[in-house]
Amino acid sequence: MSIGLLERPLVIGFVWGLCTGDYETSLKISIFFELFWLDVIPVGTFIPPHLAASTFAALALHTRFAITEPAIALIVVLLSIPLAWLGMRLEYFFRDLQNRDFNRLLHWVRH
Repeated sequence: MSIGLLERPLVIGFVWGLCTGDYETSLKISIFFELFWLDVIPVGTFIPPHLAASTFAALALHTRFAITEPAIALIVVLLSIPLAWLGMRLEYFFRDLQNRDFNRLLHWVRH
């Protein structure tokens, strides 16, 4: 079973809207991130940006501080974008650790 759709910004925004009752804003933020990442992520990316991190952060900040002004909402959305690349770097770091451990185990088994 693939859970790939559960990390999409649209699904996160829909679930966030169900939980908070603020469907309009949640879907607007999630649609922005969905379209933004479709445009930014090149085809064939080995480790894509962590879409859920930036979407969830923007929705959480918007809900927590009850942001109503569009200019401030835009700033929150733009400030949450680097979290996607931070999540990608973190995932790359852990994959690299796993590869080193696997290679060490493989070397031990062969010798």
